[in-house]
Amino acid sequence: MHGRDAHGKSERGMVLVMVLMAVAILVAAAVEGHRKVRFAMGSAGTTRDLRQLGWIAASGIELAKALLVEDKRVTKTDTVQEIWADEAEVAKVLDAVPFENGSLELSISDILGKIQINALVKPPKGQQFDDNQKNLWDRFLRPILELDEDADPNSTTDLINCMKDWMDKEDDDAITGINGAETDYYEDLEPPYSCRNGTVDHKDQLLLVKGMTRELYYGQDGLPGISEYITEYGAEGGRQGGTFPGKVNIGTCPLPVMQALVQVENRDLAGAIIAYRGEKDGAGFVNDVSQAGWYKNAPGCGDVEIPADLVTTGSNWFEVRAKAVSGTLTRSVVAVLYREKDNSTGLWTCRVLSCRVL
Repeated sequence: MHGRDAHGKSERGMVLVMVLMAVAILVAAAVEGHRKVRFAMGSAGTTRDLRQLGWIAASGIELAKALLVEDKRVTKTDTVQEIWADEAEVAKVLDAVPFENGSLELSISDILGKIQINALVKPPKGQQFDDNQKNLWDRFLRPILELDEDADPNSTTDLINCMKDWMDKEDDDAITGINGAETDYYEDLEPPYSCRNGTVDHKDQLLLVKGMTRELYYGQDGLPGISEYITEYGAEGGRQGGTFPGKVNIGTCPLPVMQALVQVENRDLAGAIIAYRGEKDGAGFVNDVSQAGWYKNAPGCGDVEIPADLVTTGSNWFEVRAKAVSGTLTRSVVAVLYREKDNSTGLWTCRVLSCRVL
């Protein structure tokens, strides 16, 4: 063990599981009540079953809220080692949910494990790059774009410049770099459209930016696109359009983001950092990743340097996917949650910022 009290962590985990089991049972009871009411109202067949599945999936969002609030009570960090992020631990909670006509699948991911699009430029007008963020994007995009041997050597820089022009305000008279793009460029397209000139409120808007291809965004030939690793969320206070700190949670970020965080010469060590973070033995996780500099303890990583302005060890932004299943029928709910402290009670809560039914 490295800085971990296995017995204490196990005990904390058991207490949390017991608390959440109780919450889950209450949620399941509420869902069953909704089911009976809707059945009594005369809903029938597939429509009725889908409604029931919708309520089961919605209960998964409530269960995720409970997990995240309880997690905040017992720890200040958010890592892949926490119960909410551990599929096995979440499964234990779900096993206690007695749904009569369906089952529930639940996953919670940390949004701050991704790169924040809007942090690329400095507020309030976005007319200047944040240099750390610009370099982060360069390290993120360049290896992908260079996979195309026929690509322009300047394509990475040009795309980043176009992203800045897309977001900066009151800057239609001058482009960034040689191949940037402002409103005049986009209005000459067919069909024409205007430059955003403001905060990106949905990451898919990047598909409108000069130089952004669907292959780069969505992926191709079995390779994931960049859309999986970027986010429009992350504003302070949970409000879109605010200030974006741009810090990536080093405790949860996936490999492509970790590769972008480390310097170019250390890119090959990102895998060792990820492996160190997730290393387990029979009693659970082995290594302490609660401090910002924990990555230096990974094998061969003592000299790795990540700018402090780029990393954090906690998050209050989460995406929850809840899927209800009954036979061949499914109903999924995807929600973005912002965890915050209630000013009147001093208690932690989770606010739903967006929710969609699939």
